Amino acid sequence: MTKRIQLAAMALAAALAISVSPSAFADSHNQGASTVVDAKFMNQLKELSDKDLRQLIVRLKARASSTADPGVRQQLQAARLERRKRRAAKSTPSQPATAAKLTKTELRARKFLRGASPAKSLRTKALEDRIKATHDLLGGNGLQDKTRTRLSNLISGDRTELKSRQPAAQPVSASERQALELLKGPQASTLRTSALQQRIQSGRDLLASGKLTSGTHTKLKRYVAADEAALQARETEQRAADLERRARRHLDGAAASSELRASALRERIRLSNEFLSAEGLRRSTRRGLTNLVDSDRAALDRLGQQTATSSAERRARALLESGVAPDKLNGLALRERIKDTRSLLQEPEMNRRTRLRLQASLDRDLAELNSRTAGGGTNYADQQAQSLLNDTRRPADLSETALRQRLRETRDLLQDKQLSPRYSRRLRSRLSADRQELRRLIARRSGGTSIEVVIGSGNNSAVALLADRRQSSALPTGELTDRVRRTQRTIDRGGLSSYNRSVLQDMLVSDRRELRRRLRARRDRRRAELDRKRRNNQINIVIAPQVEYAPRNDVAAAEADDGTIERQLVAPPTREIDRRYSIDELRRRPDLRHYMPAVEVDSIRFGTNEHFVRAEEIDELERIGSIIERVVATNPGEVFMVEGHTDAVGSDGYNLALSTRRAEAVKEALLEFFVIEPENLATIGYGEQFLKIPTPDAEQENRRVSVRRITPLLARR
Repeated sequence: MTKRIQLAAMALAAALAISVSPSAFADSHNQGASTVVDAKFMNQLKELSDKDLRQLIVRLKARASSTADPGVRQQLQAARLERRKRRAAKSTPSQPATAAKLTKTELRARKFLRGASPAKSLRTKALEDRIKATHDLLGGNGLQDKTRTRLSNLISGDRTELKSRQPAAQPVSASERQALELLKGPQASTLRTSALQQRIQSGRDLLASGKLTSGTHTKLKRYVAADEAALQARETEQRAADLERRARRHLDGAAASSELRASALRERIRLSNEFLSAEGLRRSTRRGLTNLVDSDRAALDRLGQQTATSSAERRARALLESGVAPDKLNGLALRERIKDTRSLLQEPEMNRRTRLRLQASLDRDLAELNSRTAGGGTNYADQQAQSLLNDTRRPADLSETALRQRLRETRDLLQDKQLSPRYSRRLRSRLSADRQELRRLIARRSGGTSIEVVIGSGNNSAVALLADRRQSSALPTGELTDRVRRTQRTIDRGGLSSYNRSVLQDMLVSDRRELRRRLRARRDRRRAELDRKRRNNQINIVIAPQVEYAPRNDVAAAEADDGTIERQLVAPPTREIDRRYSIDELRRRPDLRHYMPAVEVDSIRFGTNEHFVRAEEIDELERIGSIIERVVATNPGEVFMVEGHTDAVGSDGYNLALSTRRAEAVKEALLEFFVIEPENLATIGYGEQFLKIPTPDAEQENRRVSVRRITPLLARR
């Protein structure tokens, strides 16, 4: 036990040995006498350590509990009071007097200096940042002199280190000197074209040398770009001036339209249109060219009417001079001659004498045809059908020409209302097979695929499709379209479980959504390409001028090549037009549709009561849509009529509404996936009014949509 504890114990023993009452203790304390708790005892308590004080309190507490001596309790209270004082002193430590006087700037500076690393250990960027931060601290107020001195020494050392890292100045190269001299040159507007071109070339050579500093390279690049822009503007002005001079020479040397032949008129119209399509012409020159084109076209139309009259006259004389008696012709040849004779009789400018001879020939041919039909035995149409059906050659064994001839004969014979239902069904079956083979040939030649190809058996196709887990976005467009068609055919065949059918339907929806997205993206690319070609005058499509009136039969898109479809859509009217009509008048008068040739969009396979275009069938509109795109790109005022047709199944009112919806479906597809505006398309539904094959049964050839150009029939807007 330490000496202090021994002293405290001795004092405690002395206090316990003396029995003093509380009143006596108080009296002795007031009188200044020595008591148990006196100044000496308090001094001894202060000299004890915290540990010794705790031990003393424990002993006094134990003693106080075992005795009633008040002196012990007073000593315990004094010891506890001393312990509380010590605890209070520890809980509120004293702060340095200088801390309260430090400013925020001083504190930030001291913290900054404590974390400062040696200058050599920092990268150049970090060293530059520290110099900037040190400079900011030195500019603040409230720094102590000692701190400011340390910051000044730090920034001085950092600057010395940064300067030592900078490379030594390199001598200016010859290319650099040439570039600097070039940058001091005169303005581009004061130079001649040859001098400007030479300066641009010199600048390009210096830029390509790679020997310029970054700053000089940037300045020279901008300088050369400004010179190139000035040169391009100067060349544009020069081209516009040259174009104006050539256009004026074209107008000044133009002969009267009535003095030129048709070929010369067409050539002059072409040249005038080239001038009009260019930019930079004056308004007066453009007006003169427009008037010249209108005059030339009017003269060309007059020549066309004269040519048409002479052409019809020649064809009529050739038919009359053939000299073949009606009874010497077979049924098909006789019907063909009757058809040609009736077509010639509709020509308005036919010579009266020639018209009378044609009418007499027509009467003889009709009498012969009626005599054959009225004779006993088998119907004449059935005889012709049997003769045609005797040709047992497979469609694949026929050449394209022979296949087209057999298709034409079959369709003509199916138009005969005296054909019996038995032969009608057999001919329609033959027609379907021949048509499928011809479309396969056309699709293979154009690089596509025929939509009528049957793909595998139902079970094998379903198994293959269910095993195909590829995402729609991962398939090429051709494979995606093929999978959509195979999926639709498999679902249509039936025989699937509900689960497999649901899986295939989900796949079909996903594939069609992806296919439509790609088709819309392709439309955007086509729009950009058309804009580029229009600016460069590279769209080579011309609306055929009216030279002669000649009949034209409608063509099926799936059975014609691209050239035939284009000629059909840009062809002139087939007969003379007495006046112009509005869209509503064209809808009210179906007979006017025969004035313009049409293209049948028979590649869109409408099912019974169907009036929508599937995503996989959009490619079947590609050829027609691309031709219409080019036509409206060069002639924005062109209008095309989309006509809907149905078969004879159903009521007249229902079929009329269904045909209108089919026409609207094709129109919407053309607007959504091709660069065509709504004002370029009109729609109409004819219902079952114009059947290709007159049968009351469901017939695929009658469920179709046709497109024809109607701009020559419309009043000018």
